[in-house]
Amino acid sequence: MDENQIHHAIEQAYQLIVEAHRNMTDIWRTHVLFTWQWWFGVGLSICPWLFWIGFRDKRATGQFLLSGIYTTPFTGNIPILFLSMLGCICWLQTLPRRA
Repeated sequence: MDENQIHHAIEQAYQLIVEAHRNMTDIWRTHVLFTWQWWFGVGLSICPWLFWIGFRDKRATGQFLLSGIYTTPFTGNIPILFLSMLGCICWLQTLPRRA
């Protein structure tokens, strides 16, 4: 293969990736976004913060936030999220969804 053929093959492969990404985005937009499961996840993400804002001890807010910042890296959330994200990116993990 000469350099032009290699460049053309790489360009074709890149276009396939762009098309696959566009298809995945369209599928997500039409079948996942704004479903009841999506809204449920949004609610589970926002409601605890609203509860905390309403019922926390206002004088100890800084202490609560500082202790959360210090304990978060050691609870396993960050490594687990990183590995999960890596698995999804490398197509080693998929999240099934029933219709």
